[in-house]
Amino acid sequence: MGVCSGCAILFRNLAEEKCMKCKKLSKASSAVEREAIECEVCSVVFPFMKNVLCGAYREQTGLSSTASSTSTTADEILSRTAIFQASANQHRLNQPMTKNKGLQAAEAARIKAKITCLQKQAKADVVTVEATFFYYPKNGNAAKKAQLLPDFKKYFGSDSAKSLLDGTRNTLAKTWSTTPSANINGLKLNFEDGLRSESKVSDGDFKDRKLSLRVYAHEVLLIVDDEDLYYQSAQLSACHSVARSMSRNQTSTKHKASGSMYSFISAINSLIYEFNRTTFTIDAAGNLAEVISYNKEIEIKSWCQFTTDNKVEGGNLSKGATKFAFMGCIGCKMYAIFQCGVSSQVNKASNYADLIAELRLLVLGQYFAESFAVHARTWYICWNSEGTFVGKARNCWPDEESSLKFQSFLATPLLDTSVLYTECKFSGSITVGHSVDVVGVALDAYAHHTLVDHDGDMVLMDLQGVVGSDQSVILFTYLIFSQTKDTGFYDQGIEGIEAWEKAHKCNKLCKQLKLKGKEVS
Repeated sequence: MGVCSGCAILFRNLAEEKCMKCKKLSKASSAVEREAIECEVCSVVFPFMKNVLCGAYREQTGLSSTASSTSTTADEILSRTAIFQASANQHRLNQPMTKNKGLQAAEAARIKAKITCLQKQAKADVVTVEATFFYYPKNGNAAKKAQLLPDFKKYFGSDSAKSLLDGTRNTLAKTWSTTPSANINGLKLNFEDGLRSESKVSDGDFKDRKLSLRVYAHEVLLIVDDEDLYYQSAQLSACHSVARSMSRNQTSTKHKASGSMYSFISAINSLIYEFNRTTFTIDAAGNLAEVISYNKEIEIKSWCQFTTDNKVEGGNLSKGATKFAFMGCIGCKMYAIFQCGVSSQVNKASNYADLIAELRLLVLGQYFAESFAVHARTWYICWNSEGTFVGKARNCWPDEESSLKFQSFLATPLLDTSVLYTECKFSGSITVGHSVDVVGVALDAYAHHTLVDHDGDMVLMDLQGVVGSDQSVILFTYLIFSQTKDTGFYDQGIEGIEAWEKAHKCNKLCKQLKLKGKEVS
């Protein structure tokens, strides 16, 4: 039995001057080593000993391991756990810096305001406007509803009210100016001052994100030369059965709209056709699949009498080298309808084949645009392919009076090029694009991308579309040169592809996208 000179503890089997723990404490460098348990009899320190007596002494005294006090051991573990947890934060890496409470409050307020703004924007980012046109006669107090279809248009929540009202007014003014009612009867409407700012919007409109506007204009007297008016009325009377009362001796030089203007609406009458719809889907590999469905009815306006001057008048939209374009609608949605021109070289089979080929090209063009968007994320290029279809009328008997010259027609959503978009041509059918503006450079790179994406099998030509104020591009026509030379009569095959590669000069965007090809000299 002896007393340790280091800790002054009495040990029954102490063999040296200091106990084993005091010897280790002199070399210990951590709190764990200093708090290690030593045997109360022999002073030996064991790293994992859980009792106050070592195993050797317990065997000598006849004590088993099960006789230890469980409660004492549990208390020791709990106390040591509490000590380590209290000091654990002091040993963690990347301790957060203490922020000023004022700055923390300001940051929380900023985040809350941002979340609130995003929530409002998600609810009010797009507003649908439906505008119906009324006008006030010069000698009347009651407004009359014009014979025009309602104008449907979507505006972003960030657009100003002025741009919304101005855009609606300009669209209706342009639409009215192309109607026979405006041209024949000499009716002139004051669109500049006639738009009423007192129009109210109901709570239901705000809830549905849809504005129902009534646009009013005032009629003014229009002085028309008598001979011009007679010539105009006689010329149009020859085309349609207009009332013969508009003669030289019966027409006043001061001419205002009356009930007779509505008798001329038959000049832009429309026919309704039942039809089957054909569309295409495309998978990730670029494989097209045909989908046939049954639709309701499509209303197509008479247009043949307005094709002589190739003006946007009545139901006529335009006339190209091989196709006519005219207006149609399904419900409230307006479409541009395309058919091949009637000639000895075109029959119903070739018309159908040409329209189906063009629909396939539109869907394939959108596939290329989505592939291009993966690489050039800053550019938004799309095709007017969504909602486009080829229809086949079931109650159509083409003749001189029919709005459809063949049973089959191509229908694309009608683009409004008067307010938000500008029509552009980016390349020709045999001419490679060499644009210098930002949008044109992107379209030239897009054409190059299609060549690389298909390993040189095809390239896009004759790119045409409209450009929005935000520099977004909607394309609606193009040609393809392919090695198989089977996309259409215009396909120049591998010779056209080689000519394109020779004429094309990679621009800055081509280089950024690392497209294969010649560099700018």
